[in-house]
Amino acid sequence: MSDILYHSVQQRARLLADRLRLALAGIAHPQAKALAERVDPTAHSRPRLVFTGQYSSGKSSLIKALTDGVAAVHIDSDIATDVVTEYDWDGLVTLVDTPGVQAGVDRHDELAESALTAADLVLFTITPDLFDNAGVAHLRHVVNDLQKANQVLVVLNKCNTMAAADGVRQAAVREALGEGALHVPLVECDARDYLDGLDEVDIRRREAYLGLSRLDELRDKINQISASTGDLARYLQPLQNIRAITMEAEALTATDPTEQAALSLLARQRAALTARRERIEANLHSLRAAFLTQSIQAAEAFADSIEAIDDLPDGPVRDNFIGEYEARLSNALNGAAQRLGEEATRLLELQFDDLASEVREIEAAPHTKVILDLGDPDHDVTAHSDVRLRRTRDSVRPSGAVPAWAPQANTWLRIFQDQWGAGAGNMARSSGSAGHRVVLDVGHFFGAKFKPWQAVRVAHRIGQAAKVASVAITVAIEVGGVIAQERAQVDAERRRAARRKALVDEVQRQAGEIVDQALRDVRLNVDPIFTGAYAQIDKVHDDIIAAQDRRSALSEELEAIRAEASTVVAGLTTQTLTEGKAGTP
Repeated sequence: MSDILYHSVQQRARLLADRLRLALAGIAHPQAKALAERVDPTAHSRPRLVFTGQYSSGKSSLIKALTDGVAAVHIDSDIATDVVTEYDWDGLVTLVDTPGVQAGVDRHDELAESALTAADLVLFTITPDLFDNAGVAHLRHVVNDLQKANQVLVVLNKCNTMAAADGVRQAAVREALGEGALHVPLVECDARDYLDGLDEVDIRRREAYLGLSRLDELRDKINQISASTGDLARYLQPLQNIRAITMEAEALTATDPTEQAALSLLARQRAALTARRERIEANLHSLRAAFLTQSIQAAEAFADSIEAIDDLPDGPVRDNFIGEYEARLSNALNGAAQRLGEEATRLLELQFDDLASEVREIEAAPHTKVILDLGDPDHDVTAHSDVRLRRTRDSVRPSGAVPAWAPQANTWLRIFQDQWGAGAGNMARSSGSAGHRVVLDVGHFFGAKFKPWQAVRVAHRIGQAAKVASVAITVAIEVGGVIAQERAQVDAERRRAARRKALVDEVQRQAGEIVDQALRDVRLNVDPIFTGAYAQIDKVHDDIIAAQDRRSALSEELEAIRAEASTVVAGLTTQTLTEGKAGTP
């Protein structure tokens, strides 16, 4: 069965963190306690999955099914949920059940709105009966008003209770949302079948029920969305930290000074890369928020301008004003896109320059000198200037002997220094720096290919809504028809508000698509160089561990923890990159 990575990756990180703390408690070294204090399996804020949609659509059953029956959810054939209810899924994920729409009472209370606004992912459930008017209005409210276009998944539950021709249900979503539906995925499943399968004792019947439920398809789609929005990248960080701390702990348990030096060096390299990647991700989130804010402000200014000429009748004068306002809108949106590209490029340049400074500090460390000296045929660590390394080594290996892993470690250290801008001269800005190449690639993308707000796109989708005056209808009302005139004015105001909303929503929707796609492309440039460096660090580390003559039970446990964390990270990195590409419109 598939896992929801929001939950399963954090669960693995928590278990590994517990094992690592226990192992560190068994190391008789003063630094072990400090390492234990750095172990943190959490990934910033806890993810929130919010379930909303039609009443009696099986939201409660869906929550229970997705958690494999763990969540203590009340399920009833009638309207099961009439309040906002939060379920704590193992202390790792919050699942929020909100009242179904059109359940006989107005459900749009502040708690429900707050839950939807704060959601990392909204699962909007419907039944095979598809949408009614209330369902359409609520879905549009979530997608447009609450700005969740890229964080909504429509879930057609109870799919096995009624058959439908191919494409019919997808068409219903498109009809409900219009153009916005092109970017809102639909998954069909049956939570009841899944729960029945969990209760089955017969293995064949159990597997049949679970397969028919199609719940794994839902879990996979949840993972795709979380990967494409960058959420899953956050969960790499605790695991990367666990790996780095484990490597530092292994250095504390090493009996050979050269092994200790090499393992300490590798741990410092990993820690520097992990911290820098986390900072890059945090800054990308900030750039996303700034771009969306600027785009919406431009749309609101355009709407204000259109409202200011609503008394003008249709004709050349009004059209000229609209053309001028469209040009302003286009310029403002293109300016926001240009600033996004400039800031993204500047942020990467700054972060990679800072990383190069950290690498130079590592290069100056005594451990680095030891590894470089290992490449010297006349190397004798007993003559090293660092007193910590000038101790009797004959009991470990003959004096002056070079370990088998030394050439590769020496080569990797030199490669690492050059790749990350710490070689001879000012490598931070040289063509040989991996960071500089990324900056060039990202800068080229934004400079040459990133033209998202073409004037024709804005005019076609946004400008058309402004062509007709909204209050001119009041002119046609007969004199003395006070009530009719008041009604017409109310209708005109409603149309004006609807038009304004449509203008801002369309810009917002396009802005969300643009920035998410752009940042996916940035990550696809950034992530491979980090994962490649991690792989090289792991290769040298594994060779050192494999060459050890004797290993204690404690060192065996540390290695097992690191290996399991590496497996999880490798799988999540592949998932993040693959789904990020798959999520590209």
